[in-house]
Amino acid sequence: MGYIDFRDKFKKTREQHNVMAIVGNGFDLQVLSDFGSRSDTRYASFYHYLQFRNFDPANHLFRKMGELLAAGAPNWSDIEGAIIPALRDGAVHESVLREDLRNVQLEFAKFLDEVVTPELLTELGNASASQKWALRTFTEFLGDIRDPAEYGKMALPRRLDIGDLFNFKFINFNYTSLLDDYAYLDQTQFDWRVPSEPVRVGLES
Repeated sequence: MGYIDFRDKFKKTREQHNVMAIVGNGFDLQVLSDFGSRSDTRYASFYHYLQFRNFDPANHLFRKMGELLAAGAPNWSDIEGAIIPALRDGAVHESVLREDLRNVQLEFAKFLDEVVTPELLTELGNASASQKWALRTFTEFLGDIRDPAEYGKMALPRRLDIGDLFNFKFINFNYTSLLDDYAYLDQTQFDWRVPSEPVRVGLES
């Protein structure tokens, strides 16, 4: 997985530093909680949504979801991990399971539309711009390393200098576009016309 070389896009670029950011489901859950959403994207929430919608009780995946939740397995990885064994032991024919999965996916798309509304996306984008959340994320991405000894072990800080370019590649494991609205390169945060040296940012998704 290579990186795009952005150095020819800016004048007097000294060096490009490629940074990979892996974003898990916790990001979506935190955003939804912070903005007062009545629901979230947890596996259990989706299952209860299917129940409320009177989803097909004969659907093998739906039944398996209920069994796993009752057994104390509340994670998306639990249902994902149950699909292959179901095929291997011949409990469900592949064509039936594929159709069941397609029907669950259709409902999941509707579920996400109800949880992550256009109003929420707009609110998040506006908050990110006004509070400069994305800019702070890009410029302070090492800020969580508060131990000076641990920070000193890293080679990257010693290689940095004025005129460097940072290229961020996001690996997003979420099903929503909340990260896109959070990290959007809006003009409020990223105005290249300021007289001081701009923060150079490349962005891959």
